[in-house]
Amino acid sequence: MGTTTEAYESGEQNSSHPYSGKSVIALALGLCAVFVPAPFNIALALAGVIAALLARRSLREDPELRGTFVSLLAFLICGAVLVSGILHLYGSSAQR
Repeated sequence: MGTTTEAYESGEQNSSHPYSGKSVIALALGLCAVFVPAPFNIALALAGVIAALLARRSLREDPELRGTFVSLLAFLICGAVLVSGILHLYGSSAQR
């Protein structure tokens, strides 16, 4: 009981398997891109796709990192925002 309590109090409970920072950043970019207006969400989504792909690479290289689901979710969100933003831009320019 002493070792579990000591590990909990020192904050070392999840330090052996940290999350990939790139995957968390990619998810944050994707969530921001959902709520930003049309011209700017494309740039955020593109940055999020690139960050998600870099996160996937670093997750494959370092098996100790966590965040595979987070990077996949970020890639899917950013990809959907990117496609919808591009279609929205081309759709609005075609009507002119």
